[in-house]
Amino acid sequence: MTIYTLGYASWPIQNVETLVRDLDARLIDVRYKPYTSKPGFSRDDLDDRLGPQYRHEPGFGNVNYRGGPVNLKAPERALDRLDFLGAEDRPPIILMCGCKDVERCHRTQVAARIASRYGGTIEHLPAEPPAGNYRESTR
Repeated sequence: MTIYTLGYASWPIQNVETLVRDLDARLIDVRYKPYTSKPGFSRDDLDDRLGPQYRHEPGFGNVNYRGGPVNLKAPERALDRLDFLGAEDRPPIILMCGCKDVERCHRTQVAARIASRYGGTIEHLPAEPPAGNYRESTR
C-alpha cells in the first residue's frame, strides 16, 4: 500500500479529483476543521465530488493548527477507524491537509503512524500538481 501525502494549497480541486480517480485511492482529510475558503475543498464539497472515496478523520487533526507543536486530537481512535487498511487488497490512501510545506505539516506524523500500524510506503506529493496523469509523470 502506498500512503501519499498532499498539501492542497496550490492544487486545483479538479487535479485532486483526477489524482484520486487515477490512483483509485481513498482521500483521508486530516485537517482539524474540514472547512476552507478555497473552492471545492470543504468537507461537503469533497464528499459530493468523491463520495465513498473521501473521509474526514478528525482524530488526525492538529489541535495546534494555528501554531505551536503538533498535537494530534485522537490519533489512536482515528487509526482504529481505518479498518479497511487491514484488508488484503488495501487501496492507496492520500492524506490531505491545506499546508503547502510537508516538512512543517502534521500529515507527515499521521503518515508515519499509519505506516507503523498497517505497513506501506510513504510518498509525499509535490506542492504543485504535475502536468497530466500522476502515474505517468512519475515514470
